[in-house]
Formats: sequence, C-alpha cells, structure tokens
Amino acid sequence: MAGAEVNLYGVGDVDLTALMNTVDLQRVNRLALSLTNYDNTALPAIAAGSLAEVAGTWFKFTAEEAITGWAGVAVGLAYIKLVPAGTDPDEVTAEFTDTAPAWSDAKQGWYGTGGASNHRYIGGLRKVDAATYSKKYLFHSINKSNLNIKLYGDGSVSSYGYYFNDVTAGANLLLFEDTQRSTQSTSYVKLKEILCPADGIVTTKFDMRASSAGNDVWGKIYINGIAVGAEQNTTSITFVTKTDASIAVLKNDLIQVYGKAEGGAIVCYIKNFRIYCNETVGAVTLKLYEALGIE
Repeated sequence: MAGAEVNLYGVGDVDLTALMNTVDLQRVNRLALSLTNYDNTALPAIAAGSLAEVAGTWFKFTAEEAITGWAGVAVGLAYIKLVPAGTDPDEVTAEFTDTAPAWSDAKQGWYGTGGASNHRYIGGLRKVDAATYSKKYLFHSINKSNLNIKLYGDGSVSSYGYYFNDVTAGANLLLFEDTQRSTQSTSYVKLKEILCPADGIVTTKFDMRASSAGNDVWGKIYINGIAVGAEQNTTSITFVTKTDASIAVLKNDLIQVYGKAEGGAIVCYIKNFRIYCNETVGAVTLKLYEALGIE
C-alpha cells in the first residue's frame, strides 16, 4: 500500500485536526536528550531541558531527572528507558533495566515488550558494581537492524560497517591470543588480554595447568580489571580447557585472564585464550579486523 499524504491543510484552512496530526507525526522518534556524567563513571541523570517522544506523547524534563532501579540491575549490560505514567499519560520517569528492548515499527523506536511496550529505551551502559556506571551511550534514533549504532560519552560511535554487529555466545572462534604465560603469584595477576570492539555476549576459553601434580592453580576471566567469570581451578600438570559460556562485553572492553598459584615454587601456566561467538565468523571477523587495523 502506498504512503498517504498527511499535511492536508493550506493557508486559510480551519482544519486543525490535519494540522495537529502533522505536528504529532513530525515528532515520532524525536529525542533531544542528554545525560549528565555522560563521559565518566558517575551516576547519570536525564539532563534538564531534555525532550523526548515516548509512545506518541511529547515530554520535556524541566529539571534534572534521576534514573532509578540500579540496585535491581545485574552486573553487566544495562539499559536506560523512559516510562510514561498518568492518565494521558502526563508524565515520564527514567529507569535502569537489564531487560533488552525490541524494535517497534508502529512507534519507530526501541521499546519494551508485554506490559512494558510503551517504555522507550534511549541508551545503555555497563554496571561494573554498585557505584560504577561505565561506558554510557545513547541509541542512534534511526537504527533498526540491531542495537549496534551507539553514541558514547567519550565521543566515539559504534556502528555497522566500522564495528561489527552485537554478538551472542556461541562456538565460532572470533579472537585468540595463544602465547603461554605464567605466574607464581598467590594473588590474581593479569596474564592475557584481548580488546573487544563489539557489544554483546561472548564465550571464553583458556587452557591452564600446574607446574607440579596435585598442587592448585587458578584462573578467572576479568573485564577491565574487574572479575566477572567463574573461578577455574586445576591440579593437573597437563593443560585443561576452562570455559565461561556467557560473558557480557561492550565495545573497547579489555577481556582478560588472571591467574594465581598456591604458593612456594608452584607455577600457574595459561595459554590458548579464545573468544567465541554465535555469529558467522567470516563476516564478523573481517569487520573486527577493520576496527583493530589488522590486515
């Protein structure tokens, strides 16, 4: 079916309905919104003066608006959404959530589903801990194919064609750093590190062994120096593969392996650090290499 003309009015007309419909449709998906503390790790808020269209209603934040719900969000990827309320609705508040949105053709934006279908998602961030709000971004308003066009507080842009699409956990090899590293430290120290220029969920694997049979060594996945993976352990003197099936990542995160040993002369050896995803490796890897400048 062809598109239909909306602005069915002219000079001298008294058809206010056509004028109001035109004005309403012009602001669909409009977002003139800023976050406070956008370029640091402090608690953000909706900045005073921000404007947003949410499910057909146009809202203005005349004062700075707190974003609530941080305590209920798990460590990892989080989103910021606007929640309309009231009878018209006549007001809107802001909340953190770790529930991903879905694209709405009817509303031309990213929205919640089910009972949250009128909640508009405006961006996201990473929850490192209760007091660290990292890597804040706002969604580009026109993107539909994936949550992959994001405007970050540090001035960078994550987009299809430079950074690849969001990834999900899987079994396709994406990145690797195979060099063997070791430590005799009895507290965790960083042994391996890979830069990840994508958002999503990945699967990690690494091989580890002890220098002496029956003695304990440990390894763990970290993101940007923060422990996120399960503690892995072995007493084997032959390499054993350790897996974390689901690690949440954001663009420019440093995915790391830390290791430690039980003490004395015992050495923890780690090698074959691998990052996996569910996406087709050929297409994804090419975009990844472009982002890293690898030929």
